[in-house]
Amino acid sequence: NLSLKRPIVEKKTSVLEIDENTRKNLEINKSIMGEKKSSLISILNKTSTNFGFRILENRLNAPLTDLNQINERLLITQFFYENSFLASDLKEILTICPDFERAFSRLAFYKNSFQDLLTLKRGIKTSLKIKKFFNERKNKHTFPLKLSEILKSFSEFLDLDKILNAALSENSFEIGNQISYVNYGYNLDLDKSRDILSKSEKYISDLESRLIQETNITSLKIKNNNILGYFIEVTSRNVDTLLKNGEKKVFIHRQTTANTYRFTNDDLVLLENQINTASLKIDELELKIFNELKNLFLDYEIEIRSSADSIGELDFFLSIGIVSKEENWVKPEISNSNELTIISGRHPVVEKNVNLKGESTFIPNDCNLDSKKNIINLITGPNMAGKSTFLRQNAIIIILAQMGCYVPANHAKIGVVDRVFSRIGASDDLSEGHSTFMIEMLETATILNQATEKSFVILDEIGRGTSTLDGLSIAWSTLEYLHKNNKSRTLFATHFHELTVLEKILPKLCNLTVKIKELEDNIIFLHKIIKGKSNHSFGIEVAKLAGIPMKVVERSKSLLKDFERGSKI
Repeated sequence: NLSLKRPIVEKKTSVLEIDENTRKNLEINKSIMGEKKSSLISILNKTSTNFGFRILENRLNAPLTDLNQINERLLITQFFYENSFLASDLKEILTICPDFERAFSRLAFYKNSFQDLLTLKRGIKTSLKIKKFFNERKNKHTFPLKLSEILKSFSEFLDLDKILNAALSENSFEIGNQISYVNYGYNLDLDKSRDILSKSEKYISDLESRLIQETNITSLKIKNNNILGYFIEVTSRNVDTLLKNGEKKVFIHRQTTANTYRFTNDDLVLLENQINTASLKIDELELKIFNELKNLFLDYEIEIRSSADSIGELDFFLSIGIVSKEENWVKPEISNSNELTIISGRHPVVEKNVNLKGESTFIPNDCNLDSKKNIINLITGPNMAGKSTFLRQNAIIIILAQMGCYVPANHAKIGVVDRVFSRIGASDDLSEGHSTFMIEMLETATILNQATEKSFVILDEIGRGTSTLDGLSIAWSTLEYLHKNNKSRTLFATHFHELTVLEKILPKLCNLTVKIKELEDNIIFLHKIIKGKSNHSFGIEVAKLAGIPMKVVERSKSLLKDFERGSKI
């Protein structure tokens, strides 16, 4: 029998590649702080089962690139999006489904536990419920073709279900000191041994009463421990009375303690043997029954694994369908072109956090890129104005769409992307001896060497880790290379305002800026991306907002004027 699923060879081109750095920058699995909370997956996760979550995690990290497969998934997501009552009823069934896929793997690796058998029994019952659930609704609903295929993979399990109902009890039985999950009536020999063991306390109590009556020692007790087994215990002062009155019942001395004497006799030895034999018989029979049921499950390996996979698939689509509905997302239009048109796009995690705080509303933004007129947007504007959020949200929207999910926007037309690249933020890797700037250059090199016309690239602050002139030169030549060689759809955020002249030189580059409002010495961030360019970065104003002392702020303004006039300080 097979203990593990056979590996499936996936072609490199079959999934949208997202490198580790991009996963981190987009906070797909964890936030920048390393927490699940505030990650993209935490927003998407409405799964009810462990295997549903495993599929969600896998598909979020490896979206599709095949247009037909993406559209097949989107149709199932749409089905659950549009049939919210059905989705709600199905979720109730999935909520009680245990992780029987893992239970089966433990059995296959010879981990002997009745709990795993019970988990599999419950999983099979859930599988039968789901099959019945959809059969009852197939006349009322038209299922997408891919959903119908998933439903066909559910086995009947009727014979197996009957055997499991007869064999296993949901509630355990306590017999003596043993716990059992095998139903009464399933095995007659087991029932007989249980009967002896369950009545053992009464048999011991009856013998104790008889001995008290015969010896007139009211404090006489029959006890049990792991060393001696069963024994008769009397106090030191009653030991002579016991031996005198017990002449017909020969008492054999076993142990003496500080205040007591411990004995046994033929009647107790006989009764103990019967109890121990029954206990051993129960262990033997239960192991035999366990192995029979385990082998029965192993015979159904293909059907069980198929059902677990299908339940996970349903849970995955149900989860993203529910999230899409709750968050008011839209179904994206997917094509094989190089178009990227997103109207009123939003960052799902930032929007959620803004809504939870209730202080303001998230400002949506459009993104329009294509291979014909506009492949690069150069975005200028102050820090904190929303440039990085804009970059990230468009990458996330692409990933969600190619996973088969609706997207946070009013409208989205997306040409399939082969890889998403990002170069955001400043960090260093001291263990490898890499400075912040070296990391920046390594990540940029990866993009320039690997990005294709089908890729999507987001770059934030290229060249900021070195001198101004060096940085400006690197950023300028990077933009030229992306425009001429890679031809990838690109969002490029920068504080080098000198780069905005490239709009006149590079025909497929368009300048964007973040709209702000200036009131006297203060600025208000409007978080709106518009066509145009910014002439300065408002860095001193941002420093003021951050709480830098006013003396430092005023001195900075004075120095800035001197530098702008070309004065030497």
